Amino acid sequence: MFQIAMKDCSISPQRQRKADHIVFNKEEIGDGNTVEVGHFTLQNVRFFDNELTGHEADGKIGTGLFQEKPLK
Repeated sequence: MFQIAMKDCSISPQRQRKADHIVFNKEEIGDGNTVEVGHFTLQNVRFFDNELTGHEADGKIGTGLFQEKPLK
C-alpha cells in the first residue's frame, strides 16, 4: 500500500507473507534494508514493525522511496 503520509516503510502485524529478512531492533525499527521496485533498487530503507495497514496489505511504502523520481 502506498502511503503519502509517511516517508519510510512499515510491515503489518497481520501480514500474510513472511518478512524474516528484515531485522528489527528493540524499538521495532529495521534500518539498512534494500528494496526493489520495478527497475530501480533503493538502499538503506527504514522499516517499522507492527504498523497497521489497509485490508489485505502486508505493509506500507512511503514517499521516501520515490524522492527525486517523477510519479505518473
